[in-house]
Amino acid sequence: AEPVTVEDVEILHSFIEESKDHLENIEEKILSLEKTNDQATVDDIFRSMHTMKGTSAFFGFGQIKDLSHSLEFVLDALRTEQLTLTPEIVDVLLAGTDLLSRQIGELDGISSGLENPQGNLVIPASEIDIMPIMARIREINNPNSAEEHQPDASAPAPAEESFEDLITPEIRDNFISEST
Repeated sequence: AEPVTVEDVEILHSFIEESKDHLENIEEKILSLEKTNDQATVDDIFRSMHTMKGTSAFFGFGQIKDLSHSLEFVLDALRTEQLTLTPEIVDVLLAGTDLLSRQIGELDGISSGLENPQGNLVIPASEIDIMPIMARIREINNPNSAEEHQPDASAPAPAEESFEDLITPEIRDNFISEST
């Protein structure tokens, strides 16, 4: 993973706070899935994860994007009934969400207290190892051919995903409100 340069610390703070909200919502909903496997809940988790993926890609936080994309892939397979919810899937979703929370916490620690630094803020690459959870996600998705369908943390975004797909209405609205 490469360091990321952020030009506007205020927008970074907004990303961190929104990510915390999304992750809290995601964790709560994953825990509720254990009790009741509800399609609407899976859809809610998917949307929040999709937003995290898009915003992290916008900033260039590759590990957050890759992990959220991989978790989104599992959630999409649950939505389309290609996968059935199991305790292992719940565990992987919770573990992945925990790693995302740790990464967002790491960003929060780096940017905490910074308002308008002189020049750009260079955020070092995360030292949090996402490879073990990425391997578990690949195994869940398809133990025989997951490598063909599932990105790994070092791979670029899939060619079929355009930049426009990463920008959600929420991201666009936040950008517009921050810019005016």
